[in-house]
Amino acid sequence: MSQPKVILIGGPPSSGKPTLARALAARLGYGCICTDDIGVAVRATTTAESHPSLHVQDAINHRDYFVNNSTEWLVENVMSWRNCA
Repeated sequence: MSQPKVILIGGPPSSGKPTLARALAARLGYGCICTDDIGVAVRATTTAESHPSLHVQDAINHRDYFVNNSTEWLVENVMSWRNCA
């Protein structure tokens, strides 16, 4: 059986997705690109003025954001960001 070329790992915030991904990649001999790393790189090379939709959550306390808002509100909020791009 052939190995998959891409493995996607999902889960809630602070659940250890990058840790799992790096360990799995090392065991399988794969490279690992985490969306956290991509986001950091993109935000480091852009500004809120040049790309506002990439910097929407810069000033947000992420733990409070996810704990204190309903799933419905979170989905609606994310969809509104996509409309401002």
